[in-house]
Amino acid sequence: MPAKTSKTKSPLDHRSKTFCDLLKSLWQTQNSRWKGTLPAGVSDILIAAQSHFGPLDYQSLEKFLPKDTQLLANSYAGNRFLYLPPLDKNSAFIPILSFRYSFKGKEEVKLGLHLVTVHDEKLHAFGYRFETGHPAGKTGSVASHDFQHAQLCVTYDGPGDAPLPYINCPSWIPTTQPSFPLPANDYVGLLICLLVSLYGGHWINVVTPSEIHNFWAHANSWKST
Repeated sequence: MPAKTSKTKSPLDHRSKTFCDLLKSLWQTQNSRWKGTLPAGVSDILIAAQSHFGPLDYQSLEKFLPKDTQLLANSYAGNRFLYLPPLDKNSAFIPILSFRYSFKGKEEVKLGLHLVTVHDEKLHAFGYRFETGHPAGKTGSVASHDFQHAQLCVTYDGPGDAPLPYINCPSWIPTTQPSFPLPANDYVGLLICLLVSLYGGHWINVVTPSEIHNFWAHANSWKST
C-alpha cells in the first residue's frame, strides 16, 4: 500500500478571511468615494498624494493578501499603497494604508497609516504604525511593546524594507514612546482600531458588512464591556 501523506496544518484560520475581506471592502469603498464630490481643494491634495504614494489597484491588492501559499508579504513593495475612504473631519488629510505580515510562527502584523496633506503649497506627510505585540530589542527592556499598540512615525518602509523619510515631516517627533495600547485581541481587531481612529463610531459605513466573513463577531471587539 502507498504511504499516507499528511497535510501540514495552515497557521491561518477564519480571521484571515475576515482580514482579507475588510481590506477588499475598503478598496471598493474608497474607489467609489474618491470619485464622488469632494470638499474644495481636496482633489488637488489627492493628486499630489498620488504622485508620491502610488495607488494600489485591486488586482495588486489581492496578490498581497495572506493565503496558505503566502504566509509572509509586504504591501510596501513596489511603492503602491491602499488609499482609504475620505475623512469626514480633517478632510484635507488623505489617509493611506500599507500592511505587512508574517504568519510563520508568531503572528506579526504591521499596519502603516500615512496621512498626507498640502500646507503652504507644499506636500507634507507623517504616519502611525499599528502593530501586534512584539518583544523589546533588548531582553528585559522597559520599552517592550508586547501588546497591540500604535506609535507615531517619521519614516515608512519602502521597497526592499528601506526606511524612507516622510516628505516635510519634522524629524524630532517621538517614534518609540509613547506607545498607545489598543483594545484589540488580534490583527483583525488591530485593523478595526485603525478604522475607528479615523472614522469614529461610524467606521462601519466605510465597509460593506454583508461582504465580510464573520463581520459582526469582530465589529464591536474594540468596545469596552
